[in-house]
Amino acid sequence: MTRTRRHGTEGVGETLPNIFPSIGPVTRMVVFADFADHGPIPSENAWLVEGPEVIGHGLAGVARRLIHERSLTVPPDITRAIQEAQFEELTMSALAVNRSQAGLAALEAAGVHYAVTKGPGIAILGRAVSDRPYVDLDVVVDPADFGEARNVLARGGFTEREETRQPWSTFDRHCREAVNLRTPIGGSIDLHHRVSPWFWSGELSRAVLAASVPRTGVFGVELPLASPVHNLLACALHVVSDKGRPGQTVRVWRDLVVLVAACDVDEVVQAAAATGLVEWLAWILGCLPVDVRPRELMAKLDGQAGDVRGRFRLTKLMPPGIGANPLLGHAFRLPVPNAALYVAGMLMPSPTFLRHRYPDRGQRYLTWWRDSFRSITT
Repeated sequence: MTRTRRHGTEGVGETLPNIFPSIGPVTRMVVFADFADHGPIPSENAWLVEGPEVIGHGLAGVARRLIHERSLTVPPDITRAIQEAQFEELTMSALAVNRSQAGLAALEAAGVHYAVTKGPGIAILGRAVSDRPYVDLDVVVDPADFGEARNVLARGGFTEREETRQPWSTFDRHCREAVNLRTPIGGSIDLHHRVSPWFWSGELSRAVLAASVPRTGVFGVELPLASPVHNLLACALHVVSDKGRPGQTVRVWRDLVVLVAACDVDEVVQAAAATGLVEWLAWILGCLPVDVRPRELMAKLDGQAGDVRGRFRLTKLMPPGIGANPLLGHAFRLPVPNAALYVAGMLMPSPTFLRHRYPDRGQRYLTWWRDSFRSITT
């Protein structure tokens, strides 16, 4: 990873890396073509190599639109795969909204206030809804309402998949930011009480995300979407937390530039200052390729910036830091008391958890410790 230095600002740029991923010409064109000229048209061979990667990163909709708009020459098999992926992604987005509607209505009936972040609020800003697919709704509630919201959704058939269950039930509220809930018919809600990563997102609360934003129709369902400004902050945080691989989920970088283009510069700076994310946002935007960096916004952020809070622990999340391992890295994303609880709970998981995890094994604690050690060391 290269090191990012922000326009003369000492401290942050000296120590935080540029985490923008290495991508080829096709992927770069698909991610940024709406915002900058990225040179020669990619060859058919480049499409053969990168086509599956473009699809895998959820960019089939953008790719298909660009192929049509620019009359690009793409191998037929890749074109067909992109078309099929776009149709499937758009279908999944519509299903995620419509089949989660009953759960959202139940939350409202129970008096649980919530905001929806990321996917739908980004999709409505694109040139086409299919530019930005999603498979679930990120629903943020107040921490005090999380337990009630979980119970309400459970009564509506929303359950967690067995493979993501935690060593202790208290982890859901105190050691992770969200729980992924699904229904048999395709309802899909990621129920958050915090935006991830928790240590840095404390001021980006449900109340902030939902402030002064009218409900917006998405696939026929009215949703309280976070504003583009606050979605931008959530997205900048998500760059680091997504799948435990800082910066490596390509689509999130397109999300950033889409949101920046939709936001007023002064409103972004004001919101970042109010949530303690000026330095964080300046660092993430500084990782973008030079020709798509929002220079006016970055200049104003740098004018207010000091140093990223928790810089030491943030550097440990970056490879080859110890926190680059997902199991260990999770502790670095939590406030200290919560991290201590997480470590203790991982060392001594509940007997019920171990029985579900190893139904046919004896010496379950020894097996758990051995598997955890292997996960850390590989």
